[in-house]
Amino acid sequence: KELVVEQSLNTSYGGSWKTTLNTDLFVAVWKAIFAKGLHLQQDFTVKVDADSLFAPDRLFYVLDAYSKEEQRTAMYLNSCPWCLVKLIGPIEIFSREAMKQYSGNMDRCHREVPHHNISEDVFLENCGRLLRIRAVDPPRRLLRPDWKIQNIDHKFCSEGWAAFHPYKSPAALLRCYETTYALTETQVKAP
Repeated sequence: KELVVEQSLNTSYGGSWKTTLNTDLFVAVWKAIFAKGLHLQQDFTVKVDADSLFAPDRLFYVLDAYSKEEQRTAMYLNSCPWCLVKLIGPIEIFSREAMKQYSGNMDRCHREVPHHNISEDVFLENCGRLLRIRAVDPPRRLLRPDWKIQNIDHKFCSEGWAAFHPYKSPAALLRCYETTYALTETQVKAP
C-alpha cells in the first residue's frame, strides 16, 4: 500500500552514535499508518531502510521458527541481537499485537521516552520496553549489517540472510540482489 505523509524530511545529526535524529519524522509516519489501519492488515509489519536490500521470502524462514501462538503476541524481532541497540533501523519487524500496542500508546511513548537526542530505532526499542512488548532474537539470519563501509561486500549475499545493509550504490545493491536470488531453498533455510 502507498501512503503519503505530509511531513518535513529535515532531520539533524548527533547523539551518542552521530546518527540521524529522526524520531519525530518516524512518529508522524507511524501515526499515519495507524490512522489508516494498515498495521492491522497483516500478521507482521516490516519497516526497511531505503539503503537495505530486503529479501521478503527469506523472512518466512525467520518467522516460521515461532509458533502461531507466539506470532499472535506483542513482539518484535531484535534485528541485531549482538549489538548494543538490538532493534536497529535497517529492518524492523513487529507483530500485529505489537503494532496495536504502539498504536494505542505512541503519544504516551512520545511523552515518557526521552527522544530528542536519539534515532527512531532507539525510540521504538525504548517505547517497546516501556510497553512491555517482548523483544525476541531471531533464530535464523535476519540482518547482515556492516557499519564501516558504503556498500556491504556482495559475498555476504550468498549466506542466506533476509536483509543486508548498507547499500549506497544502486549497482552494488543490484549485484547483491542477483547473488541473493541465485541461492537454492536449502541454502536459504540454513541457520
